[in-house]
Amino acid sequence: MKDRPIVFINGLHRSGTTLLSRLVNAFPGVFIVEGGIRFPWIFLQVESEETLTYPRDLERKGRLQIDLGKKIGNMAKFKATLRDEIVVLALAPEVENKILAFVDAVDGSKSYRDTFRDLLATLAGATGASVVGTKHTHMSHYRTEVLNAFPEAKWIEIVRDPRGWYCSAKVSHPMRGALHAAWLWNKGYRTFAREHVSGAARTLLITFEDLIMRRSEALNELARFIGLEFRASEEWLRNLGLVGNDGGVAWRSNSSYEKNSGQ
Repeated sequence: MKDRPIVFINGLHRSGTTLLSRLVNAFPGVFIVEGGIRFPWIFLQVESEETLTYPRDLERKGRLQIDLGKKIGNMAKFKATLRDEIVVLALAPEVENKILAFVDAVDGSKSYRDTFRDLLATLAGATGASVVGTKHTHMSHYRTEVLNAFPEAKWIEIVRDPRGWYCSAKVSHPMRGALHAAWLWNKGYRTFAREHVSGAARTLLITFEDLIMRRSEALNELARFIGLEFRASEEWLRNLGLVGNDGGVAWRSNSSYEKNSGQ
């Protein structure tokens, strides 16, 4: 697994992380888990003596310490937490069964890091992908630890114009007004900028607006960063349909801004 690229996608909720992960998933030989198997969060859940709520406690508590090189202690809690992350992913049944079988077989002899690496190798084998990874939100605090734990990994951070982000986020994630939203947006990207100091060569910052307005350029930049010999042709783009399971509109529009801003 150490020679196999790992991709981590992160950003604030409603910044386009799902869109980005679906676009990267459309590249040949790539499989990104959307919205689960969040390595830092799993560590925090297992090691904490209290029950944590995501993402509230990440915002309220600030930076909590993680050590992915630590050996797993509470195996029952680890397996239960990992299972909870997996069963909500809507993976293909044959893929989910192989991943859950891996979880059942974990014996606690390895560290979090090595167990997670074995999990990704199992995911690659189950999907036939040459590049695997995960998508999550609110994890900028732990970018340095994740990249240090996985030298083969690359981190993609997506940022969205705060006006469009607020129009979308206030509907799906009620906030305490515009001032709270501005605080949350600034905190998220200050955190990313601070963590970006180390390992910058393995980090790519991309904007939601570029995915909409500069489709081919943004996708080709993503492919080069991941290390793929692939170019998004106009025909490929025309045939690319990324419509959400909820019957949402195609990815080329910025519907959440238009819908919630009255434009």
